[in-house]
Amino acid sequence: MKDGRAYFRTYDKAWKAKRLRNNPNVEVAHSKYLGKTTSDAVKGHVRLLSDAEAKPVRRLLARKHPIQQGIAVPVLHKLKRYKTLHYELVLD
Repeated sequence: MKDGRAYFRTYDKAWKAKRLRNNPNVEVAHSKYLGKTTSDAVKGHVRLLSDAEAKPVRRLLARKHPIQQGIAVPVLHKLKRYKTLHYELVLD
């Protein structure tokens, strides 16, 4: 996270993508890998990035998690014919 902003990806058919289309307001908290929260939740909102805006985000995710985000997720999305969506999270 930099300057109160974070980036994440999901796919077009995921439940969270539908929820974010309907309501971009979110609450987020630090958590462990399997989802156990380690902090209080804070409010924010998300914005769907355009393809041009998502390009550097794809590179950053692949650099930080080369196997999972650099190879596995893009290949899986392509095989399943999902459209990969990238979001920017801004804390309030």
